[in-house]
Amino acid sequence: EYMKRLERYDLFWIEEPFSPDDIDNHVRLAKATRVTVATGEIEAGRWRFKELLERGATSLLQTDATVCGGVTEWRRIAATAASFGVPVAPHAWHDLHVHLVACAPNATYAEFMPDAHIVNFRKLIDTQIVAEKGRCCCRRRPVSVSLSRTTQLLDTVSRRSANRARGRSSRRSPRETGSGRRNEHDDEACSS
Repeated sequence: EYMKRLERYDLFWIEEPFSPDDIDNHVRLAKATRVTVATGEIEAGRWRFKELLERGATSLLQTDATVCGGVTEWRRIAATAASFGVPVAPHAWHDLHVHLVACAPNATYAEFMPDAHIVNFRKLIDTQIVAEKGRCCCRRRPVSVSLSRTTQLLDTVSRRSANRARGRSSRRSPRETGSGRRNEHDDEACSS
């Protein structure tokens, strides 16, 4: 009933409407609405995704390579989804997923998070992917993880934890927020 009232707004999808384990309700909702039901951002392993697809519980998978079992497993899941005619739009981690979207014919979108507020992985890599005019640009060179930045981040987290334990405020310096990272557009190739 709730989704019927929202259909008139022509929603692109409804994301994770139920607990991931509640496949039965995903199936019921997918049958009851014309709005795309998206799920799978915290699922692991291709067999669980296959069950979602076979039961008609989703019409858009949000497979996350950092959760599902890695890049190879993500590609297997995307191929399985393609065999069901279902698109894939990976959850978060665009610095990883934009490359997977570019190589999977049924991948539609990469969720873009412009800062490291939620996705702290961005603080560890040397060059950030940017979004321009609604598109993310793939790098022409490999992404590398900075060991000095990783050590710096771990030191910062340890310091904040110690300060909180002592009841002190933990202000962030520009160095801790990651300012000064490179953002070179000439090393990127935008794709549609």
